[in-house]
Amino acid sequence: MTSEILALTAPVAGSIVQLGEVPDPMFALGMMGDGLAIEPETGEVHAPVAGAVTSVHRRGHAVKVMTDEGAEFLVHVGLEAVALRGAALARGYFGIDVPFMRHIGLTPVSLAPGLARTRLPLRPELANSRGHGHGGAMMSALDFTLSAAARSHDPLGLGVITIEMNTHFLATATTDLLIEARILRGGARTVFCEGNVIDTAGNVVCTARAVFKLVALG
Repeated sequence: MTSEILALTAPVAGSIVQLGEVPDPMFALGMMGDGLAIEPETGEVHAPVAGAVTSVHRRGHAVKVMTDEGAEFLVHVGLEAVALRGAALARGYFGIDVPFMRHIGLTPVSLAPGLARTRLPLRPELANSRGHGHGGAMMSALDFTLSAAARSHDPLGLGVITIEMNTHFLATATTDLLIEARILRGGARTVFCEGNVIDTAGNVVCTARAVFKLVALG
């Protein structure tokens, strides 16, 4: 078996930045594949190889090009994470509408690259038969918060499908709850996350790990 070396040209003139230094975990952690970043000096962007355009992001800032040999390259212009997250925070549940989260009273708190926080007031209707926080309500809040972390690099362009979630209950919930979630690792289509439910005294009530499939919002 032989391998072929492809010659690439810089898509834009500028200074090369190592991908690990990019302030976006999806790129810095290699979730979008190997590559590099460029601090541009001009506004002109070109394809790095000869090939066919296979997809264009609906906002026009990302283009995929495939060569005749089947190698695919992503050209992503700009790191819009700050603006996107700001817009997402101002709209629904980090950019999407989730009626069930409204129903249980979950409140979005913050969204950052690879991190999400929400708050769940412990209302009487969320109690179990003993008057403590119901495990089902906490699992629902965890599922959403974990999923928000999974799509945090593009909250207005991505949705998720839960593939698997494992939850461990450590204590009873008797106060309002803070839910924190973060990305562990992931790729272009699948993301692994973990999260905690914390009471007002700082005690971890339950923990969870989940796997999500990323899907583009149409």
